[in-house]
Amino acid sequence: MVFIRYLLAIVLFITGIFCVIRFFMDDWNWVFLLAFAACIILAYLIKPSSSRHQRAGRRNTDYSWLDIVDLPIELLFQIISWPFRLLGKLLKHLDIDFSPDL
Repeated sequence: MVFIRYLLAIVLFITGIFCVIRFFMDDWNWVFLLAFAACIILAYLIKPSSSRHQRAGRRNTDYSWLDIVDLPIELLFQIISWPFRLLGKLLKHLDIDFSPDL
């Protein structure tokens, strides 16, 4: 089951890379950029988590090469989610009250 999840994550990652290439080649078609973000987020959510305990147990198996897949998927997910986390920290720091005073 872990192998299937990794395989699906790899397919989604490659599809996302294809979509970002099409975004730049196809006159900035925003559908491809949204598809890229969706594919990378889904790939991150589908791939098995890489906790220390699971990585240590998986190193003894034949699928240890799949650990290489974790790095680009997690890196792109962090790049995509970084602006949203930054905005959340900014709004939390400013403590803006959006409720109207009636």
